[in-house]
Amino acid sequence: MVTKEDLVFRQLITLSDGGRVLLRPLTEEDRQELIDLFKQVSAEDLRYMRHNVTDADLVSGWVDNLDYDDVLPLVAVINDRLVGSATLHFFEGPGRHRAEVRIYLAKEVRRRGVGSRMIQALIDISKRHNKYMV
Repeated sequence: MVTKEDLVFRQLITLSDGGRVLLRPLTEEDRQELIDLFKQVSAEDLRYMRHNVTDADLVSGWVDNLDYDDVLPLVAVINDRLVGSATLHFFEGPGRHRAEVRIYLAKEVRRRGVGSRMIQALIDISKRHNKYMV
């Protein structure tokens, strides 16, 4: 399902404040950075999460079991530091026309346009895969 184009996806964006952010797929080399990103999740933010993302073993398991045909994870990187994670979850069977987006951003990059750009990138990818409901 996922194409080579999806896996080599890179998008460098410039924010309104001049900051530059690289959007790209998550790789196994991002394991510790992803764990560190989710360690900072507040108790309030955690209430809205499907999983306890502060559990390093859980996050490490996601990286161990990367299956881009099931979930396509994008990360946002500023100065070699992961500051955001957004995932596109694909469905099979009767729901194969749908996809679901989940996103988390470090507090310091919120309200700067990073999340909007990540979501738009995932919507564009979902359209290429004939997903009509995101």
